[in-house]
Amino acid sequence: RRAESYARPGGMTTGITSIPGEVSEKLLEFLVAIEPKVKRVGFLLPFTPDKKPSPGPIAAARRSAERFKVEAHLEHPMSPEAIDRAVEEFAARGVQALIVMASPFLIVERPRIIQAKASDGWRKARC
Repeated sequence: RRAESYARPGGMTTGITSIPGEVSEKLLEFLVAIEPKVKRVGFLLPFTPDKKPSPGPIAAARRSAERFKVEAHLEHPMSPEAIDRAVEEFAARGVQALIVMASPFLIVERPRIIQAKASDGWRKARC
């Protein structure tokens, strides 16, 4: 049996889709529910195999940011060093929370993302 909706899935088992756009919108919904004062959110987004920003996740991040009335700061890191620079840039912009979209590269680099996020610049950005 399929879930009727995200809000009211029904049945005994629920889950999330692997469609990046829907996931980013749901993650931002959860984030705003947990921390309603958040106003600036950074998104680490995947890129396409030809090394271009993936348009679907960009549109979804912007759409969800508009829906939840937050500023979306988008980055598409293509190397481990680019992750460090993106997270530093988020901190400099006063980004208060980070959403990391699913992609093979970003999944492998999660420890680096967590380490970068734990820096002093992020501790200063409060909701």
